[in-house]
Amino acid sequence: MLALLQLLPLTAPFNGQQRTLTQQHDASLEGGQLHQAVTQHGSPRPLYYFTHIPKAAGASFLQDLGGSAINMTLCDGGTKAACYRTMEMGSDGIHPVPTIEEALAAKAAEWQQGECQVIGCEGPRVDNENIVDLALQAQGAALPSSSMRELMLLREPVDHVVSMFAMCVANSPSYMDNDMVANATIEEWLDAYESGDRQTAGRLCYYQPDNLQTSSLVKVEENATDSEVVEASVTFVNKEAFFVGLVERYSLSICLFGSMVHGLGALPLGCTCTKAEQLAAAGKTVEPVVRDETEETHGTVPVEPSDQARASIKRLTSLDAELYQAAVSRFERDVRASGLGCWLDLAQ
Repeated sequence: MLALLQLLPLTAPFNGQQRTLTQQHDASLEGGQLHQAVTQHGSPRPLYYFTHIPKAAGASFLQDLGGSAINMTLCDGGTKAACYRTMEMGSDGIHPVPTIEEALAAKAAEWQQGECQVIGCEGPRVDNENIVDLALQAQGAALPSSSMRELMLLREPVDHVVSMFAMCVANSPSYMDNDMVANATIEEWLDAYESGDRQTAGRLCYYQPDNLQTSSLVKVEENATDSEVVEASVTFVNKEAFFVGLVERYSLSICLFGSMVHGLGALPLGCTCTKAEQLAAAGKTVEPVVRDETEETHGTVPVEPSDQARASIKRLTSLDAELYQAAVSRFERDVRASGLGCWLDLAQ
């Protein structure tokens, strides 16, 4: 059974119920064709919403969307493009602090005024999108669901959880025991989490590693079966999301998104098949070079998980593993449909 993240309640329901945003056109179209249907038949001004899954290159992605490769305008809400869920320690572990609503409302207002294109934030997708909807309604605006284009990056689950712990060791907030963290191992953290000792686990690392990617994308009832959760998340990735990128193919993900938004001819030279052929001929890694010189990164420390830790992570992320495989298939379909299949073929 999926251990769902504890989510913040909304201040009001959206039309009396939880809303699931989908594209308003032929539901038989799968990922890789959705963006074509929207652009060919016309739609209201799109709102690009990026679900920033923690430790899945979200801050870098937002920066690159606003950089020279993509050149989109980010909604910063008067602060910054990326917004994060502040956490605090409770009696039964780590919980989010309700500060994100203000940031999302400010970003929504900025978008409504026509000043930006992309809203990005950490936290559960459905809850955050409902906050955006409510903020727009408060301004007397209605957001047609066909204008919501949902973006995400997903990450291989074992690497994802290892990155969480590395982040905690390098950046410990005040409520954590720094001495305890400094001497802790990823095995101790995972053991505490799996045993249900969330107090100890929370003092070692503030992330909740059990199927974090799945929990970020879909909201389900607590009594839902694992198969129902997987079906909902895979359906979202395959049929509803506008863009699905992979952390492991980050630069190619940037090229793919650029082709979906601007067209193949508007991409930087580092994304072209000519560049891929040059790299392959030179015996170099066949991966596009699209990043600006200045980039936002988070400091981490090297963490080498044992076989025991890897086994624990696989138990905690079994649903994420199925989601990730669906994301890889969707990504490769989209890359080929967008005329960028050379990067897949030449990298083999």
